Amino acid sequence: EEIIISEHHTLSSGNVTTGNIIRGLRLINDVDWTVWFEGVSRIDTLLREKTDFAALDFFSRDQYRTAIEELARRSELSEFRVAEKAIELAGHVLIADASGAEVPQAEAPDTDATVHTDVGFFLVGPRRLELEKAIGYRPTISVTVKRAFSATGWLGVVVPVFALTVLLLALAGNALDHLGLALPSIVLMLALFAVPASEGALAFFNTVVSLFLKPTRLVGYDYKHGVPAEARTLVVVPSLIGSRDDVEENIRNIEVHHLANSAGEIHFALLSDWPDSKTEIDAADIEILQFARDEIARLNARYPTEGAPLFYVLHRRRLYNAAQGCWMGWERKRGKLHELNLLLRGDSDTTYLPLDVPLPE
Repeated sequence: EEIIISEHHTLSSGNVTTGNIIRGLRLINDVDWTVWFEGVSRIDTLLREKTDFAALDFFSRDQYRTAIEELARRSELSEFRVAEKAIELAGHVLIADASGAEVPQAEAPDTDATVHTDVGFFLVGPRRLELEKAIGYRPTISVTVKRAFSATGWLGVVVPVFALTVLLLALAGNALDHLGLALPSIVLMLALFAVPASEGALAFFNTVVSLFLKPTRLVGYDYKHGVPAEARTLVVVPSLIGSRDDVEENIRNIEVHHLANSAGEIHFALLSDWPDSKTEIDAADIEILQFARDEIARLNARYPTEGAPLFYVLHRRRLYNAAQGCWMGWERKRGKLHELNLLLRGDSDTTYLPLDVPLPE
């Protein structure tokens, strides 16, 4: 009887232990360890208190943390001190005020210059070298080589590809010469082989470079609740409108873009030109433009908002192009975007026609 009781106790104890293990594994699986880590990390706490770190998306926050780890690993400072130094540099950059005097960023007015002193510019941006110098960072040989290669610009691509192409042509020419071909035949064969050789050299170069240089991810904000008012965005669709079908197609595209990005302060605009013409304007042009404006008004009526409308049509008048011998939109698509930037910055000297409704500020 004692043996039976002991066996029952053993089985009961084993069942309880197994149940606790399973519940523990479920708890571990249910915990969001990313949130937990960011909650207990001193570096995360510091960055959240002093910068807009909390507004970034997870991949950008992780990019900052990785940069701090790399910098601390090759310097005499701890990760926490590296983060403090980056914040210190970002807050004490000298900026010229309206009078021309230089003042710290913290005391400077809210100007475009202050945008470039965010802590990210020192951790993962173009001012990282300043932070490295401040903390005594010692780059590895591989980092030094990669930076030297990146500094060569387009020459770092053209020269190796050209050298590889010449090498392939030389090898091919040598092989053809050993076959006993005449010089004119060799030259002809090499001329035909030049394009495939250059493409092969470029493909090989891209493959090798991609093994050592990884693409840089742009820092992004986490707008999971929608784009806020301070980050109001205008999505534009450049287009030529020469018929009602063109207008309807563009209106459908804009509506689809809106339905896919309906949260927050996102506005949409059709940047339109008339097709090239022998005349500056005619009745058909006016009719098509009015149709586009009516369609935009219909979209705004379908998706009403309390503030500024969601949809706009920005149309440009034609200018005479002597080289083309016709009336056309200035610089076509590039000109539309360039003049849009001017318009958004308050410049009224553009070829855009007056708007029925002003753009949101």
